Amino acid sequence: MAERFNTSPSSVNNIVTSQICALHEILYEGLVESRIPALQKCKGSMPTSFGDFSSCRIVNATEITQDVPGNDMRLQASTYSGYKNSHTVKSVTGVAPNGALVFISKLYPGSTSDVAIAEHCQVLEQLSPGDMILADKGFTIHKLLPQGVHLNIPPFLTSKSQYTPSEVQLCRRIAKSRIHVERANERIKNYEILRHVPQQFR
Repeated sequence: MAERFNTSPSSVNNIVTSQICALHEILYEGLVESRIPALQKCKGSMPTSFGDFSSCRIVNATEITQDVPGNDMRLQASTYSGYKNSHTVKSVTGVAPNGALVFISKLYPGSTSDVAIAEHCQVLEQLSPGDMILADKGFTIHKLLPQGVHLNIPPFLTSKSQYTPSEVQLCRRIAKSRIHVERANERIKNYEILRHVPQQFR
């Protein structure tokens, strides 16, 4: 880069280092490390697809494949995910409506439920009255919600053979908005941010 821009290597080093420090301060210390951005800040960059969920902040979970944990049968059982049919570690991620990743929990064994992780990682404590969580069916966290915080998840099929027309519309609206979350989790995997988790991830 120094040769291309006809400057000294030390100048390039100073510029790159300064930019990395600035990005770390803005994107990590200002967002991920401190608190989920306020709802007012989220609304300032909210896509039009969130018209029905203008007070939402989104939470989701993602799984990463892990090496088989040695000969420890207890640990093997705790990390085995029946959903993925492999040994995994799982994390709860919080994604703002604009697609920015604003919360990442620690890694938990793959058999841990989304509800248990949401409770343990204390992400719900960062929410305020009036906020809405837009999540998938795994987040049946109604009993954990702080007062004034609402949860919107797709309806379940119980004894019914099919959804009602209103439930179908709700599923479509939620899916249309939650695609931003799925894209954020997809970036984690596609960019191989956690491409290899060893046996002892702790």
